[in-house]
Amino acid sequence: MQLLATSLQGLSYSGKLSSGSSDYLLAFTSANKQTVAAWTTGSAHSVTVLGKSVSISSAPVYVTTESLSLVSSLNPSTYGSPVTFTATVNAPGTTPTGTVTFNNGTATLGSAALNAGVATWSTNNLPAASSPCVITAVYSGDANYASQTTTLGQTVNPLPVVVAGARQYDGTAFVGFGYLSVSNAVSGDIVNLASGYATLAGANAGPEAITSLASLALGGAAAGNYTLTGGAGSVTVTAVPLSITASPASKTYGTALTPSPTAFTVGSGLVGGETVTAVAMTASGGTAATAPVTGSPYTITPGAAAGTNGFLAANYNIAYNAGSLTVNPLPAVLTGTRAYDGTSIALSSILTVSNDISPDVVAVVSGSAPLAGASVGTNVILSAGALQLGGAQAADYTLTPLGGGAVIITNGFNPFSITSAAWDAAGSNLVVCWTSVPGVSYNVLTNHCLAATGSWGDAGAASHPASAVTATDTNTCVAIPVRTIGNTHVYLMIKQ
Repeated sequence: MQLLATSLQGLSYSGKLSSGSSDYLLAFTSANKQTVAAWTTGSAHSVTVLGKSVSISSAPVYVTTESLSLVSSLNPSTYGSPVTFTATVNAPGTTPTGTVTFNNGTATLGSAALNAGVATWSTNNLPAASSPCVITAVYSGDANYASQTTTLGQTVNPLPVVVAGARQYDGTAFVGFGYLSVSNAVSGDIVNLASGYATLAGANAGPEAITSLASLALGGAAAGNYTLTGGAGSVTVTAVPLSITASPASKTYGTALTPSPTAFTVGSGLVGGETVTAVAMTASGGTAATAPVTGSPYTITPGAAAGTNGFLAANYNIAYNAGSLTVNPLPAVLTGTRAYDGTSIALSSILTVSNDISPDVVAVVSGSAPLAGASVGTNVILSAGALQLGGAQAADYTLTPLGGGAVIITNGFNPFSITSAAWDAAGSNLVVCWTSVPGVSYNVLTNHCLAATGSWGDAGAASHPASAVTATDTNTCVAIPVRTIGNTHVYLMIKQ
């Protein structure tokens, strides 16, 4: 065999591959392909060149190998991120066909058919735990080109976790691993938080950013593909259920009332030493002095709780429970005046409600009440007895219990005195004059044996019948015929 050339189609001569009595095979190579020139000085026949059967004759036949390249769309990549591998079969002649199989080490990722000499495969499941990955592309070859294999080193970094979770407000800025999960785990992966705690930006209810994952540890079969370094996340701190109930209140009609901001009870649930010290109270009515009894009970609704030792209402899901405001009727105070009549009874007609609230309309309309006495002067009303109230505002007052009261009993008689008493000129009539009140009737009686005590009705004595005299002036005189028996003393009584 003789050397025909030192270069061929830009390729450098690399040496003789084989020769026989009449066959010659010379190799020319570049960095990624090889071309063989084959001919024979004998008769034409078939030989195998670079794995291919070719027919050779005296004219050289050139057999060229293809080149196979493999590139990554993202190197290094992060676990879970999609990476596309592209395998290209470079050939100087006929467009290569066939398939390329992509492997990660010994594990097959998948196969793809060549399209214009190019095959691709995408995956997001390259493990970081075994990084760097050795990616192999295996070309199947076709009628014109032999099979080839090439490799690529792919670096896969672990995926920084995104941590999420929720827990109830507890007054601290920490959250234990048991409340947390990895929210950005690749589908199908088993990865969790196995121990430790995360630090939050704040302690209050609502979303709180995680400021540190340093104390946590990952667990699960896929934990090696994830990292806490560079991780982030947030935790939803939920409000604590709490109940606040307004205490019942009451007042008497006629007095105003402002519901106390401290009149409430708190159910269980306060965190740590937090306390509720005041609550805004809103009444549906009943607070004014003249709020009617008929609208009672009114409601007192608490709200806007405030407190100490770190208490914030926003950290609690507060159920505000209404209390009641009862307006009780005002015990009536009754007063009246009447003339002495010897009884200890006060009729409704002489009584009035003396403590009524202006401009209320309330009156004593029927019945009677017992008094402590019957004498002239002030006599306390012992009870309401059978008295009844009436008027537009009667329901706002009560006689049970009675608020008190008294009746003034006056002397029904007008004071008077005898101004003169003398015999007339004939000596048969006693002329008596006294101070009087016009219109008042006076009874006059004389008797010579009338007892000094002034007792009327001395049946055993001879007496002149009593005479009724109605006064017409402030001085009244009357002539009384008097019979004297044995003495000159006459007893006289005038009764109003």
